[in-house]
Amino acid sequence: MLYASGNCTQIVLFSTLAIQLKRRAPSVHTYLELVRIRFGTLPHLTYIFFALANNILVCSSVLLGASAAINSITGMNVYAALFLLPASVVAYTLRGGLRSTILADYLHTVIIFVILFTLWLRAYTTFPEIGSPAAMYDLLVKISEKISISGNYKGSPLTLKTSGGQYFAWLSTFEYTGVVFLDPSYYQKGVAATPEATFPGYLIGGLSWFSIPWCLATTAGLSALALETTYPGFPTYPNRIPKEDVSAGLVLPYAAQALLGKGGSAAVLLLMFMSCTSAISAQMVGVSTVVSYDIFKTYFKPTISPTGLLHFNQYVVAGFGLFAAAFASLLHGVGLDLGFLYNYIGIFTGAGLSPLIFTFFNTRLHPAVIFPGIWINF
Repeated sequence: MLYASGNCTQIVLFSTLAIQLKRRAPSVHTYLELVRIRFGTLPHLTYIFFALANNILVCSSVLLGASAAINSITGMNVYAALFLLPASVVAYTLRGGLRSTILADYLHTVIIFVILFTLWLRAYTTFPEIGSPAAMYDLLVKISEKISISGNYKGSPLTLKTSGGQYFAWLSTFEYTGVVFLDPSYYQKGVAATPEATFPGYLIGGLSWFSIPWCLATTAGLSALALETTYPGFPTYPNRIPKEDVSAGLVLPYAAQALLGKGGSAAVLLLMFMSCTSAISAQMVGVSTVVSYDIFKTYFKPTISPTGLLHFNQYVVAGFGLFAAAFASLLHGVGLDLGFLYNYIGIFTGAGLSPLIFTFFNTRLHPAVIFPGIWINF
């Protein structure tokens, strides 16, 4: 719940930036073009750096989490999964561009919600070892007598008074506000939408986002905690889930396998593919637009034709897919997981957040302030 509440707010708030972008510069392709128009080259190049770093790190975290889950479920080599996932996304992104991303988001979200409700209903209605919220509570009470969670009130897993959880919630709120506000792919959808459709669209999106981690992650997490040492069908029984598996994002696959058997494995595999491909497709469109319009056309070939720019954009999509897979493979090879990336992304996203907000809403912001301000924050 703390993660869900910490990450849905900024999606709703982002609608104000999207509306401001449409009001102040209705003909731009990216928010970075607005930065260049207002403040010149140095702030523009600086924000290009942070925007691309944001895209690369987010895409890498998605790939690492999905590949770890696929490896756990199917035994597929992690490196093979890291390269095959972007390859499938490149295929339909090259064909459909932003439109394919929007359609894929809609279709994939429908499938994700079907899996979410299936897992939730299975845990709280028909699963013999749990079967109801009351039974879940009783199981967790018994578990709390055997384990003690550092930082929780009296070491109990049944409390929201947790220093680790509160730290995680605040980190999520500030870090992912930066992730959303600096991500060019969010602005692509805002630019494509009409101003009157922007706010309700992002409002519904934020509420939908709240429901997914709150329901899915809470159900999977509590089920895993209740079953890991008590249910023989749990993958790690009779041991608790290792910390490295938790950090790799394997709680959901383990819980789904325990609750739904082989069907749970297939459901999580499909869920991972749906969510991963949607996220990567959006990142590809965002990166390709920045590289095409803000770098290549602005600084290298201003006279390029629309057709030539489209072809270059397609090359960037394919190139970024290969680069993202290689970079995620590098991170996996040196032993960096989602836990590390989750903390590390905030260093890049937090630096440009406040100057960017002032860029949209403060007409008196001076170019001499924004450039050093970003690097001081960094």
